[in-house]
Amino acid sequence: MHLLSEFAKGQREQIMVTFDIAIISQLDDLAQHEGLSRAALIRMAVRQLLDKGAQVGG
Repeated sequence: MHLLSEFAKGQREQIMVTFDIAIISQLDDLAQHEGLSRAALIRMAVRQLLDKGAQVGG
């Protein structure tokens, strides 16, 4: 069973995350190049990280 299968598609919770200004600038440049919003780019990156099973510090 997928961890999020119990939630309706599109259900989201807003959170606050703080980034260095240099990272925000890079995110914005990439998002503009890809035709995405900053939030969409961050969601995609987090989803890819979780799907790959990356371990923090590993």
